[in-house]
Amino acid sequence: TIRPETQNWLERAINHPAGRIAQFWLHAIAADWREAGDSWSGLPLAIREQVDALLEGGDTPSEMAEVVFASQLHFFFAADRAWCATRVLPLLDWANPIRARRAWDGFLTWGRSNNQLLAAGLLDQYLAAAAHREEFTGELRQQLWQHLAGVAVYSEVDPIGTGWLRTFTTTVDIAARTQWMDQVGWLLAVLPADAVEFHWGR
Repeated sequence: TIRPETQNWLERAINHPAGRIAQFWLHAIAADWREAGDSWSGLPLAIREQVDALLEGGDTPSEMAEVVFASQLHFFFAADRAWCATRVLPLLDWANPIRARRAWDGFLTWGRSNNQLLAAGLLDQYLAAAAHREEFTGELRQQLWQHLAGVAVYSEVDPIGTGWLRTFTTTVDIAARTQWMDQVGWLLAVLPADAVEFHWGR
């Protein structure tokens, strides 16, 4: 059973003072990155210290910041891959299920993946999230299947060769597989015919 207090973590976060501070840092980093242009080499030390402190509090403000930062995983990965891999991507790790539940709320709502993130460990975290699907509301479960359908259709990850598709389909129940297949079907329906043919062959 999903407890009321575990619902709408992202909504709670963006309306909390710490969540608003986290959003401030997102805008500040984006502005600095634009100004630096090609000379950008990742988060400056002064900013890393500030956002690390925000994440390390071990209290409610830190929890709210975690949700906001997880929702922007793709941004942080592009801005500073090494820092993101050690500070933001682990927020989704189900080794800490309470934290992961919060972080996945943000990521499934606003986040997106790419091939580099999937290779860096996000695909494994997706599969773990599927195993914890009962932790999510119906809407978030639907978003999880949308994300995984996008991985199947849009990513460069070989669904058979890597074994992720077999792992996924043997992890979840028939209802979840059906919902995921529906999402795949809807994505294929809007692709050009040659792309659809490619995916059928794959």
